[in-house]
Amino acid sequence: MSSLECNFDFDGILREPGTTIRHRGSTKMQDVAQYHNSPDQVEALNQDTLDAVCRILQQASLDHNSSQAVARLPAELLAQIFSYTALKERVQSAVVCKTWSQVLFNSPVIWTSVNFDPERFKSSQSFSKLLSFSGQSPIYLDLAVTPKHTESVCDSLSATMTRCTQLNVALDGRLRNSSAGRATRALCSPAPLLQAFWLYDNMELFNKNKRTSVRLFADNAPLLRRIKMQCDINAVRFSDAAMSQVTHVLFSQTSLCFRHHVVKLLNLFPAAEEMAFEVDSWGSSADDGGSGRLVPPERLRKLCIVCNRPDSDPMRFLGYIDWQQVPSVSVVYNIDSLAEDDGSIFSALCGSRADLFVVRALIAMCNHRGSGSRGPPVCMRWYMFDGNPEHVILPLPAGSRAESTEETSHFVRERMIVDVTPYAVPSPSLFVNVTALVLPDVAFVPELNFTRLPPLPALRDVSILVMNANWHRANQFLSPTSFSMLDVRPDEAPILLECPALQTIRIAARELYSTERETDLQVLTLCTPGMIVSFIRNHFAYTAERLATLYFNAVEIYVVDPMELHEMAQLATDVQYDKRRVSFLAPPLDLLTWN
Repeated sequence: MSSLECNFDFDGILREPGTTIRHRGSTKMQDVAQYHNSPDQVEALNQDTLDAVCRILQQASLDHNSSQAVARLPAELLAQIFSYTALKERVQSAVVCKTWSQVLFNSPVIWTSVNFDPERFKSSQSFSKLLSFSGQSPIYLDLAVTPKHTESVCDSLSATMTRCTQLNVALDGRLRNSSAGRATRALCSPAPLLQAFWLYDNMELFNKNKRTSVRLFADNAPLLRRIKMQCDINAVRFSDAAMSQVTHVLFSQTSLCFRHHVVKLLNLFPAAEEMAFEVDSWGSSADDGGSGRLVPPERLRKLCIVCNRPDSDPMRFLGYIDWQQVPSVSVVYNIDSLAEDDGSIFSALCGSRADLFVVRALIAMCNHRGSGSRGPPVCMRWYMFDGNPEHVILPLPAGSRAESTEETSHFVRERMIVDVTPYAVPSPSLFVNVTALVLPDVAFVPELNFTRLPPLPALRDVSILVMNANWHRANQFLSPTSFSMLDVRPDEAPILLECPALQTIRIAARELYSTERETDLQVLTLCTPGMIVSFIRNHFAYTAERLATLYFNAVEIYVVDPMELHEMAQLATDVQYDKRRVSFLAPPLDLLTWN
């Protein structure tokens, strides 16, 4: 036989799974040689011939992809389509065509927001790879620094700071001193485009040695307007010029707080318009130093004070500052702050200011100094909403258990469902002027008997923090109890809130993790549109035909029936959600008939 006749079946080759183009070409040539009964010819085919065959196959593959309708879409349009999808989740590039893959990974406009959770990634270079997709475009970063990926994350962060527009950083409590120092140095890089910054450091790792030479953003963040920090204020170094334009401040002090800390906070942000200050414990009065009331920033129009622990008396803070000059003041303190609280503090505060929002609450411990690094403090729960300092997270007396043993009471406090059996519901007159309210960790279960709250005639804005630990994304398992949180019939619980002026309802959830270290599954809150509709209609009494705004954050909405989604949309004139933290899921086919 004088020549080797090769008639390749391109479609057949392209349909063969699990093989590379080079391997397909080699296999096909072996088949041809054996068919012609000349196996020795296989060795005669040199590398040049094999490369030529591979080029033919590659061209055939491109031609095959270009014949598909999706491949003919312009790259610019594909980029816009991808920008509306939840790219913060894993992208399985193997299941999309080559054209889509090229658009996906070569369009920086798609990667303007990167949410990096080290627990989901095994490779130490994952963060730098994600950042490379964004090119040199401005970027929003949400990341955690853990012992597993400290070096690569900090190096990449230092190189990216110059183009960050918003930066959220959580320092893992397990970091060693050297790793914490590396993270500190990374945050001291210039950030000329930065507009908002959030730091979660409940173990006081940032600038642990309190070095005076350490300055956030190298004092080069001229566009910075919003700051949320949970750390030791003594460790934070700013220049007056760097902070002169910040308008929104939320600061959570992790160590003992003294008068000079309040002085520093007020002086540090002279242009602040809204300021929230969270305190665990006050230092000794004898060590405070100074006297007289401090003058708040001239532009300050909203002030929020949150005192977590029993020894953090809010009157201590109010004694430091001339708060009468601030138009809107919110005070939240622990129900055990005063040993004998007969309501005098309410009379003193509410009597002097008709618009003052004061709530006595049983606030669960935030675990600032505990071994667990994931216990979310108040400021972290604020982050799950829209960051409005008016939306104070407080466990209002929403119900009581008929029987409360010591064990169940501890569980209730840990889950932040308030056991109010020993406490009386505050006087209805205290709720008359409340305009914004947050109900934390709402979990309506049959064994929980609810107490109707007094009417709230001025209430316009309600935020609801829900929890659920029955949806595990990793194994795609749907438990029937996943729907027990909001799926309550009217005969099981009466209307919870009478709020005729209500305009806005916000539903958000905390992102939790399982306690099993070997799996470390992420647990998110799952709800359906029907659950949300029944929850709002059964537990809120308002006069408007439709709400003005319905807002979602950090939840997964499971759409079983499209009509339920339409019904939910009819609840409000404007339905909003954070695209970075809300996803809409459609059920698998086998769940459509699931009982």
